[in-house]
Amino acid sequence: MRAITIRRVSVADAASIAEVHVSSWQTTYRGIISAEFLDNLTCQKQYKSWLHFLAKTDEPIFVYLAEDEQGKVIGFVAGGPERDDNP
Repeated sequence: MRAITIRRVSVADAASIAEVHVSSWQTTYRGIISAEFLDNLTCQKQYKSWLHFLAKTDEPIFVYLAEDEQGKVIGFVAGGPERDDNP
């Protein structure tokens, strides 16, 4: 059985989260979302987005990630308060 570690992220994890984010969208949503949109997702763009999101220290957000035994990020979860005033 392989061990998985769950931990809170830091800003230093932005690149790893971006890689998982892009890869999971491109494999999961292929055939559901336009190929053009998926093909234009890049780790660099997502990295910048994640840096911005993770730097929001004044908002009650949370992000946790899952790492395999070698410390490679294999998944993440992010959340916070409802933003549209329509729970």
